[in-house]
Amino acid sequence: MLFGSSIKLKRAGVFRVMCEGTAITKVDCVKYLGVYLDSNMSGATHVKSILKTCAGRLAFLHRNASLLDERCRSILCMALIQPFIDYCCSSWYSGISISLKKRLDVLQRKMVRYVKGWDARHHVSPLNISSLSWISIPNRVEFFKMMHLFRIRH
Repeated sequence: MLFGSSIKLKRAGVFRVMCEGTAITKVDCVKYLGVYLDSNMSGATHVKSILKTCAGRLAFLHRNASLLDERCRSILCMALIQPFIDYCCSSWYSGISISLKKRLDVLQRKMVRYVKGWDARHHVSPLNISSLSWISIPNRVEFFKMMHLFRIRH
């Protein structure tokens, strides 16, 4: 895998690596320690994977929503969905596009609607997110960055 901006990657042309006489195939994306790394380090592949996984888990939770109260739904969201968003978010969040950031916010609002038992068109405000003692995704990313700095410092 060759890393660089899309313009520099186009200029690179044909790139071949040989190992003991065997050509190594070039890839544009690789999964390393649970994070998808793409050649231009945008994080888009990883976020799309997160969105797909979380949507599936949220759909599973919706099928069983009638069996749970609000507190249990909140705990399940925080245990089964939020860790996918939180994992290494300080490394990939700043590189993704605005549209992917919006899609992550939409996912969080869907989680709030699920926990509260609201329909799909119900408006979710920042107060609704904080009423569950949750932090918005951009603020969570900043929180994790500050935690990393604190741990490095101390």
